[in-house]
Amino acid sequence: MAALMGRLPSLGLRWRLAAWVAAVMLISTAVTFVVVYRGSGTQLRAQIDREMDDAANDLVRAITVSGEQTTPGVVQAADRYLQQQPFRSTSTLLLALAPSVRARPGETQLFADGRREAVESPAEEARARGVESQLTHAPAGYSTFSGRDLGRLRLLKRVIRLPAGCR
Repeated sequence: MAALMGRLPSLGLRWRLAAWVAAVMLISTAVTFVVVYRGSGTQLRAQIDREMDDAANDLVRAITVSGEQTTPGVVQAADRYLQQQPFRSTSTLLLALAPSVRARPGETQLFADGRREAVESPAEEARARGVESQLTHAPAGYSTFSGRDLGRLRLLKRVIRLPAGCR
């Protein structure tokens, strides 16, 4: 850069003006790009957060409307609602975890359909349980999780209180 600046006085006025205009345009374009990029990311994150909040509200509403008064009944109401949701690669993943309901053997994986994969090694199982533990113990509210196989996930953890008579 210093060599270029040293050569500028020997160039004509036309070339110096062109270099300054190009530099100003380059800097302006870079600043505009950064502002638009950050603004778009903020808007996209806000939209994702709204969609997650809406999905969580729908799940809570489905549980509440069911009128179930026992923990197994609430879990079944949540399961019925979740089973009705379409799944696409862009879907919001909803999970309903009830602390008093224990998973049955072979159903401990968060992203599994209840069947154990025959080719899964003990190390892979342990890693999956570690990811599951991180996700289920995330702080309440919005957070971001980065997993080796999952990439970056935006999480919303909402704790709801079961009906008063629920046991």
